[in-house]
Amino acid sequence: MTTERFSLLPTHYAERVAERRWVRISAASLVVLLGLLVVAGLGQSHRLRQTEDKRDAEQVRNALLVARGGQLLRFRQLADAVVGREKLLSAAMGTEVSWAGLLTSLATTFPADSSLISITAESKLPAFGTLPSMKAGNEKAMVGSAALSGYSVETFIPGVQRLLQMLATVEGLSEPRLQSGTLDEIGTRSVTTFEGNAFVDARALSGRYAQGLPAEDDIDIPSIGGSGSAAPAPAPTPAGAAK
Repeated sequence: MTTERFSLLPTHYAERVAERRWVRISAASLVVLLGLLVVAGLGQSHRLRQTEDKRDAEQVRNALLVARGGQLLRFRQLADAVVGREKLLSAAMGTEVSWAGLLTSLATTFPADSSLISITAESKLPAFGTLPSMKAGNEKAMVGSAALSGYSVETFIPGVQRLLQMLATVEGLSEPRLQSGTLDEIGTRSVTTFEGNAFVDARALSGRYAQGLPAEDDIDIPSIGGSGSAAPAPAPTPAGAAK
C-alpha cells in the first residue's frame, strides 16, 4: 500500500517558512563570522601590545647605550691618543741606529797597537720617516757613514793593514778605508797617524719594535656598543731612545 504525503498549507505559507529558515541560517552564520572577527581582533590587539612592549624595551636599551657611549667617549679619545703615540714610537724606532752598540763593537775589536782619537758618525735615514726596504742586520744596506782618525804604534804598512783588518770585523761598519797615513811622533815614540771612513750598515739598526710594541704596552680600546664597564688603560712609558 502506497502512502502519499502532501501539504494542505497554502503555497505562500510554505515559501514564508523556507524564507524564515534561510534567515535563521544566515543570522547564525553572521554570528559565527562576528565571533571569528572578535577573536582575530583580540589576537591582533595582543600582538600589538607585545610589539609596543618590545619597542619600549628597545628604546630604553638604546637610551642606555647612548648614555654609555657618551661616558666612553673620553676613554675612546684617550685610547686613540695612546695608539697614535705607539705608531709614532714605532716609526721613530724603525730608523733608530744603536750608536751604543756600534761603539761597543768598535771598542772591543779595535787593535791594541792603535788608538782612536776621534770618530764622527751620522745616519742618513730620516727621523720618523718611512723605513726603506731593508731589515736590521743586513750588512749590504747602507744607512749612514763614519769618519775616524787615530794613530798606530806600528810602522805604516803593518799598522794600516792590521787596523783595516780589525775595522772590517766591527758590527755595523762596512768597507773601511784609510785615505792617509803619516809618520809622526808622540813624545819620543814614532807612530803612524791615519784618517779614514766607512759606511754604517743596517747591522747598526737597533731593530727595536720591529715585531711590534711589547705586550705590556698593548691597550684594550673600550667598545661603545659592548656590555659591562670598561676602564681606560694607562698610557705606555716609551723606552729609551738609546740601546
